[in-house]
Amino acid sequence: MISYVENNKKFNFRVGVVLINPLNKKVLIQKKKDHPYWLLPGGRVEMLEESQETAIREIEEELGLKINNCQLKVLAESFFKLKEITYHELGFYYRAELKKGEILYQEEDEFIKCEKEYIFKWETLENLKKMDFRPFFIIDILLKKDDKIYHILENNLKN
Repeated sequence: MISYVENNKKFNFRVGVVLINPLNKKVLIQKKKDHPYWLLPGGRVEMLEESQETAIREIEEELGLKINNCQLKVLAESFFKLKEITYHELGFYYRAELKKGEILYQEEDEFIKCEKEYIFKWETLENLKKMDFRPFFIIDILLKKDDKIYHILENNLKN
């Protein structure tokens, strides 16, 4: 995975996948059992792996499912501090779909799939705004159906 640590600084190259439930327009989110915040499903890019391949691989590893129509939606540069570590994260966020009628769409509560350390759930955009969801800046563009690719720079290190 592409992640580099130097003293108390860390660089991550991460991919997130936006999956929208067509039954109720909720977004699939995940969190590690021992973390307080929620994320989009995904993970770190492997060396010499295309970011779209990472999106496909991560959903297969975490949920045991194949995704369709995987299209880049957001390219984000984020700078933030978490505990004692200062992060520089490059994030590629893809919008994708599961096959029509996928049983996962029927999940109503928190659930666990292939990777047992992750909890998943479908959540409304309104509730995401009230939760500890990261990256928070992506919420307002999750449901946009345009073909535009958004570039976002979020620097929480500046005063």
